[in-house]
Amino acid sequence: MKMLMMLAALTATLWLTRPAAALNASEVRGGWETTLNGVEHIYQFKVRGDRISGIACGDCEDATTLAFLDGTLGPYGLSFVVTHVRDDGGTAYQDHVTGMVDHGELTVKGTGGPGGGAFTWTMHKDQLPPMPRMARAPAGARPAPPPYQAPGPWEQLSDSRVAGVWLTGAGTFKQFFIIRKVGDQLLGMLCGPCNRTYFMEILDDFAIRGDTLTFNVLHEEGRDAPYYNRVTAHVARNEMRLAVVPTGLNAAPLGTLQHADMTLLGPVSLAATAAR
Repeated sequence: MKMLMMLAALTATLWLTRPAAALNASEVRGGWETTLNGVEHIYQFKVRGDRISGIACGDCEDATTLAFLDGTLGPYGLSFVVTHVRDDGGTAYQDHVTGMVDHGELTVKGTGGPGGGAFTWTMHKDQLPPMPRMARAPAGARPAPPPYQAPGPWEQLSDSRVAGVWLTGAGTFKQFFIIRKVGDQLLGMLCGPCNRTYFMEILDDFAIRGDTLTFNVLHEEGRDAPYYNRVTAHVARNEMRLAVVPTGLNAAPLGTLQHADMTLLGPVSLAATAAR
């Protein structure tokens, strides 16, 4: 009887201390946000296997707040470092963070900031808001726009030439392409509006060859996620011309999405976007 009681106690102890169900990538990837004391904190995760990367920002229209994260996803939690960079690409400081997803919330604990203080946040997933209904113009009311003509010859590119903020559109729904130098590479974020994670995408895999810039726009949330847009870009004077091709992770085109061309204006300095 004593042996049976000991086995029962051991079984109860193991039940109470066993870990929760293991995390999977779909529970973690995409955007998380919280607001504390009027300050917004946002993480956007890319997950490939057990590797995590992505972006972090506060007032995300302020490009000086954009930082970059890198770490690992384990079966029962995640661990990553957030690197805050200077304009020259050097490291200003780092946050060291661990986190766990439970019942749809991400709890993170870390140390960092210029003073190295400790923080604990409970973050939640953004919910896609309804898009404003746009009035449709009658068929044939608007002539097709003329073919694009660059304002000059394509320029030979460098990291310093493309780093900064490139813009398209106007008002609340204008889009920010923020490109920053991080060490010896370029990384960035696309957002618009920039206070909702559903309207944010990670930019990575930058490469420059002569007058051609290529990079990926990562879509980590939504019906077809994860997938990426492959962008090929050229610059002439103050314009960046993009050719965008939606592509599956296995390089299989997504039939529901189409090729698009767009033009950005810039670059605006990071400091010019800082909150006043």
